[in-house]
Amino acid sequence: MTPLWYSWPPLADRKPMSPLYQPLIFVLTIISFFFPSRRRIAICIFPLILDLCLRSPCYTFGTPSADYYNSLFFIAVPLWFLEFAILAPQKGPGAPAYIGNPKRSDTRSERAVDDMSLTWQKVLRVCSLMVPSHRGIGWNWQVKSVPDDPYEGLSKRAFVGRHVHKMMISYLRSMAMLVLLGWGSAAEVWLPSEARPYHLMVDALIGWSGAIWVWERLNFAYSFMAAVSVAGGVYETWQWPPLMGKLRDAWSVRQVWSVVYHQTMRKVKSGLTHHATFTSIPAFQPPAMCKPR
Repeated sequence: MTPLWYSWPPLADRKPMSPLYQPLIFVLTIISFFFPSRRRIAICIFPLILDLCLRSPCYTFGTPSADYYNSLFFIAVPLWFLEFAILAPQKGPGAPAYIGNPKRSDTRSERAVDDMSLTWQKVLRVCSLMVPSHRGIGWNWQVKSVPDDPYEGLSKRAFVGRHVHKMMISYLRSMAMLVLLGWGSAAEVWLPSEARPYHLMVDALIGWSGAIWVWERLNFAYSFMAAVSVAGGVYETWQWPPLMGKLRDAWSVRQVWSVVYHQTMRKVKSGLTHHATFTSIPAFQPPAMCKPR
């Protein structure tokens, strides 16, 4: 049930979304990492972040598709912040530590965020903790089975060029799926009710075209961030392994989330479940947490 103090107007009555709304929320998520008392600061900031995310449906990005595509940000950010700024240890075992390229063991060394000075490097590390794909690339909590990047050995110029090409292909495919989605929605209206087989085929077309549209748009956004960040020298090529698998492998729920989506946001979903189960109920707390003070 929606809280009474949040009133979400119909789409036609929503105001345009401010271009500073999302950047403001993202800045709020990283502020606490620059203070020694990270958890206390984060606990104070979290209600503000949550309030801004819950109020986001009061505004619109211009079209229903843009609203749908951008809504993931307002769902993911509170989960990210809760996991890494509040629940994750600040120091010691279990604390997020940056290790760099996991394939280069000669330069591997763990560095916690608090061990870094307040420089541009720390800003980059905190940003890479929160984005881009939330699979822990370069961190000590990187999820398993992240596929090898076929573009990793390319020069920066070639890497950017490949991702720009992927952006264009993904955009064109997503537009084609959007056309099919619109045609299927229109066909549902004018098809006679007794044409049951045709309705089933149209429903299947709507479902698959919508799913592929989301898949292509995610590929587009990921390639865009990869191209821009590598071209600007913010990230290296090895930090952008493939985010999406092949649609032909999406033949079960497990395959979808472990192979096609490559365990995106696995840390947040499993981490929050772990905290809720093993730290909230005394009977299930680890022995170290049950020791008397």
